[in-house]
Amino acid sequence: WFERFSQNPQVKKRCGNIKACQKALKPLLAGSKFATASNKEEVKAFIDTPINSSGLGLQIVAGISGVDLEMVYGADKKNSMNGRLPYLETADGSKISENMAIMKHIARMSPGSGLLGSNTFEQAQIDSLVAWCQGCFLPDLHDVLFPIYGIRPAADMKKFNDASKNCKEVAKKLDAFLKDKEWLVGNKISLADIYVGGCFSFAFQTFFDSGFRKAMPRLSAWFERFSQNPQVKKRCGNIKACQKALKPLLAGSKFATASNKEEVKAFIDTPINSSGLGLQIVAGISGVDLEMVYGADKKNSMNGRLPYLE
Repeated sequence: WFERFSQNPQVKKRCGNIKACQKALKPLLAGSKFATASNKEEVKAFIDTPINSSGLGLQIVAGISGVDLEMVYGADKKNSMNGRLPYLETADGSKISENMAIMKHIARMSPGSGLLGSNTFEQAQIDSLVAWCQGCFLPDLHDVLFPIYGIRPAADMKKFNDASKNCKEVAKKLDAFLKDKEWLVGNKISLADIYVGGCFSFAFQTFFDSGFRKAMPRLSAWFERFSQNPQVKKRCGNIKACQKALKPLLAGSKFATASNKEEVKAFIDTPINSSGLGLQIVAGISGVDLEMVYGADKKNSMNGRLPYLE
């Protein structure tokens, strides 16, 4: 039954390839290695939901570093310096915004982790790779993912295909860059691997199909090492690469055009909130035009919780 459910086209469109675990994941116990801080400075990360990818990245960095990071969910972005989530707050009330700045601060709390490289040149390499990913990969990645997830229908297939092609060109360059490297910088996992690997995980799960991955052996081997890291698996589970590329939602298509013209909007925090995905699955199967409004304030809901519909 679950296999039939997970293979439903609308479920796959919203949730990707759901991968069942081979072995049960173990819980984090009080007093364990990663529950006990090696650095007793109190730091809290404020974010919207437990499945926000930025929050998962912060926890991966904290886990590898052995830093005690408290996650505070349901945070209000108005309390952030830049009006965005996540943000970090130290024991004295000082705040840091921007995901990469927070990751670096956590890594610096445990220099022995090696996440920031072993010397100044490696630190510069990490900065370079992160900036490259942000500038040359993420914009096109969004133009591919949003139509696949149904967050924003693609205007036409040409725009979607061009963005997909550009992402694959970046992947080819990364495959060539890796050569005989196991990790992007130095001889161990670094912030570059965590950030770039996190971004590439969306592509591997949605449109980097088996044929493309076969032609990118070094990239595929690197991503396998990244995804098998114990802290990555603890936070992200078993990342399952797609066999076939998922198709986008196109403007004017059956599910992008309402069969019922009543205007309905669902207000929720983030595009990857499972409740919101469920609403979109129902709307997709029903052919109802449901507009998703992200970054919603739960104070506007009748019960003070998200999602709500208007």
